[in-house]
Amino acid sequence: MIILEGKKSQSIFHSLNHFFPLLRNVEIITTSDLSTILGQTVDFLFIDLRKEFEPNKVNILLEAVRGGGLIFILGLPYSEWIYSINQNRDFEDKLPRNKSVLLSWLIKNIKNNSQCETENISFQEVTTRFNPMPYNINLSDQIKDIPVTPEQKRVIESILNIYFDSKYPNSCSIVLANRGRGKSASIGLLISQILLKRDRKSFRALISSPHLTNVQTLFDFLSRGLISEKVKFRKIMQEGLISGIQTKNSRISYVWPSEIDNGLKTDLFVIDEAAAIPVEILKKVAKTRTKTIFLSTIHGYEGAGRSFQHKFLHYMRKQKQSHYTEHTLNQPIRYMQKDSIEKLLNDTFLLDVELDPQVIDSQTIDRNSVNIQVYKDPEYLFSDDGLPSLKQLFSLLIYAHYRNQPNDLLVLADSGKHFLTGIYTKGVQKENLLVSSQLAEEGSMNREEIQEISSGKFIKGNLISTVSIRHFSEEFAKLRGLRIVRIAVHPSIINKGYGRLAIELHNKLFSSYDWIGVSYGATVKLMKFWRKFNFKPVHIRPIHTLETGEWNIVVIHPLKPSAEAIINQASADFLLQFIALLKQSLHSMKPELVVQILKSCSFIPDYKPKITSSGKIRLKNYLEGYLNFLLAVDVIYELATKYFVSPKTIKLSPSQEALLVTRILQGRTWGQTLSKTGLKWKTANSLLEKAVAKIQQEYL
Repeated sequence: MIILEGKKSQSIFHSLNHFFPLLRNVEIITTSDLSTILGQTVDFLFIDLRKEFEPNKVNILLEAVRGGGLIFILGLPYSEWIYSINQNRDFEDKLPRNKSVLLSWLIKNIKNNSQCETENISFQEVTTRFNPMPYNINLSDQIKDIPVTPEQKRVIESILNIYFDSKYPNSCSIVLANRGRGKSASIGLLISQILLKRDRKSFRALISSPHLTNVQTLFDFLSRGLISEKVKFRKIMQEGLISGIQTKNSRISYVWPSEIDNGLKTDLFVIDEAAAIPVEILKKVAKTRTKTIFLSTIHGYEGAGRSFQHKFLHYMRKQKQSHYTEHTLNQPIRYMQKDSIEKLLNDTFLLDVELDPQVIDSQTIDRNSVNIQVYKDPEYLFSDDGLPSLKQLFSLLIYAHYRNQPNDLLVLADSGKHFLTGIYTKGVQKENLLVSSQLAEEGSMNREEIQEISSGKFIKGNLISTVSIRHFSEEFAKLRGLRIVRIAVHPSIINKGYGRLAIELHNKLFSSYDWIGVSYGATVKLMKFWRKFNFKPVHIRPIHTLETGEWNIVVIHPLKPSAEAIINQASADFLLQFIALLKQSLHSMKPELVVQILKSCSFIPDYKPKITSSGKIRLKNYLEGYLNFLLAVDVIYELATKYFVSPKTIKLSPSQEALLVTRILQGRTWGQTLSKTGLKWKTANSLLEKAVAKIQQEYL
């Protein structure tokens, strides 16, 4: 296989054919088509990195080559290479200081790898010095004439037996593996065997993953299993990718994580790349009272967040309502154990860093003696001296966050704006890392940059400043700010006040900046956390992400008076916009989350509800029980708005606030409202009436 971009691809292809005449099935693709090779195995890879260096793509490509194959990376002399990469980037995305720290790091690791050659050599020399030998893949077993490893066969047969055991109407199987061990292929074959054993009985399976590309291998091997038994089936396609398989009596369908609901009916629920999905969604699947299978990459480019291993697995091991098993695949499909190329990728992109298992006793920590270290020099972090600190900081970030990928390192190494901080305390033998953070400098934008963003252009690295220009203030973009990209507290001291300590230390250390902000998927827990430190919401993405079902929100805290007035006004304006969206795209947002967002915003003390004289009459008659609720709902809507935008001079119960949100601001039916709040109709109706009466007495 050849991966090339540019006009020279055909000439290089002819040169390769001349020196490697036995090459067959050569495919020339661009890096934008990488989804087409997921799950494939190739013998020969020629990758042109002269114009583009993206770690995610490099990992996908290099891991597709079987042991004994050849990998060529086409580059240039270093200064020319950097120039070539910059020529293909927009001005604001060019490499700072005309160097790529991560590319230099990759080159260094290649040179240190005994199986790699970095000399300028001709194709003739390659054929004599690196003659690829056939590699006997460890596929010594079979499932219906399809070669598999002994480990794969064991996992397939084990889960198959559990599925058809009448003692286990509900079961949960976890399959863990590094990338390239055949976990997705195994489950694809497993589903084909379930279909065959059920004979003509109807069967429904749901498959989910962060993206449709993640399950193409699963669908491919499901198809192979059906073909081997001559079962007729139809592939359901979506944008060139398989999104389902349908037979006469069965249907296997893909579903986005955000579409997962407790009410989904299925005979089997499979989650692939589970570590890249929020734990709360995984728990929802585990509670569906059906047979479930969770697949997770331990290390690899999918970026398996350790929260899956340490939070979800711990949760599942404590459950007693279903049969639970764990399976591990260790044998690589394409190459041998301890393969040098796999080690190269792990070492370069920190794919296998693990958090130090040491438990930190919070009782022994003197909070007055903790210190914060700032790591703004990427060349130090990616050096022999700085690497231990980088691994320690990054391992904690990976542990705490479920979305991690090699490109995260590229941003840290080469953006010129991102840096790390660590909060430490003295331990017995060494300093203990308490909190790890990744931050990005934003703002300080000039008139030309502001105008470009106003005209629709997106400048990388200025997420919050871009939001300010397009939604509330161009002046704000001129201020100097910090965005907290990720922050993680050591798991042994979570909920002990160290998140608070980290924010306080960062606010103090970076007081020379005008503001500090963060963008994240809104949850009740996170909204409560950032609200403690007076971070004000100024923007929400009106459409939730398909991968997580979360709405991304931007919250900002002023560090100087120059930013405070702008942020307060922006948050107050956002508050009214947010309320308007509740009947639109935020109609399905959970009431408890809505309440937390509303309470985090800047208040509008002088807000006047729009209630006419006739409206006051209808409100009076509703409260006295003479008028139907629906005939006064417009007045109640104004009162609910007044309550949430005003400083709180009255106290309503959480149930009353949830009713105001679901029934009034979101306009749900009584049936939907009762389902969301868990209240009986009489109780809900009475609570709502009392809430309206209380608001009316205070504000009218």
